[in-house]
Amino acid sequence: TEYINNVVLKYNPNDFTLQATVPVGNTPFGLVFDGEHIWVSNIGDDTLTKIRVADNTVVNTYPTISSPWGLTFDGSYIWVGGFGSIVGKHDKNTGLSVGTFTVGSNPAYVRFDGTHVWASNQSSMTVTRI
Repeated sequence: TEYINNVVLKYNPNDFTLQATVPVGNTPFGLVFDGEHIWVSNIGDDTLTKIRVADNTVVNTYPTISSPWGLTFDGSYIWVGGFGSIVGKHDKNTGLSVGTFTVGSNPAYVRFDGTHVWASNQSSMTVTRI
């Protein structure tokens, strides 16, 4: 992401030439791939942007938790960590929020291990299994 200009840059992995510049929300940070789309967390406007990889088109931008940061994908849902004490869960097809989970303080990063989603709670120095 290029958070100053609010874009995601797509490069050719073989020669690193720029292939696309895709405008997203305000202050993009986290990225995750769901098999068809790249999802981007936009810290500056509390949104997620869904980009279709095949043609670099923004499908939509969806509201999410406050200050979204890290993202993970579990095969069905996009999980969003951020700052505060909430982890968000979004349907990969509709982009809509299907739940929030209270965890420790500042769960900036979330990861999926094949069974569970984990949140690393930076300020409380704990890890939460969701």
